[in-house]
Amino acid sequence: MSLVQIAVSTVGNHEVSFDTLPPESAQLVLAELQLRRKLTACLASYGLSTGPNLEILLDVFTGVRIGKPRSLSDIAIGVGLASSSATRWIRHLEDNGFLVRSVDANDRRRMYLSLTQKSSELVQSLIKLIADARGCDTVGMPRDDTRLFFPSK
Repeated sequence: MSLVQIAVSTVGNHEVSFDTLPPESAQLVLAELQLRRKLTACLASYGLSTGPNLEILLDVFTGVRIGKPRSLSDIAIGVGLASSSATRWIRHLEDNGFLVRSVDANDRRRMYLSLTQKSSELVQSLIKLIADARGCDTVGMPRDDTRLFFPSK
């Protein structure tokens, strides 16, 4: 019995067809689930749940890395949360030493987020897991190169 036939046979009384999907699609899904479980375990080792924490931290990292720091509203839109919910998640990450806010030099009403040393270590671990799962040889981030995580002043 192929993986697809097993999936079809376990749906019970509902008639479901996966004829258009190759049997390898189940392997793809399993690989994705394994990655998510590894990311969840990595976050848990730092005392964090998955929730939006993963996306917030990776979005802040990406913003700093490409020279476009993320504001609270950028994060809310990117993660798909209401501003009030994003504020609560970000405050939780701040209170636990994963994020810091800094004021925009040009507009004091605007705040940008950056990673702390603690979260930079976590993000490096997350990126390594993602790179390994995607078959990348290297992520090109020396562990002692904090320029990737902290904006220059």
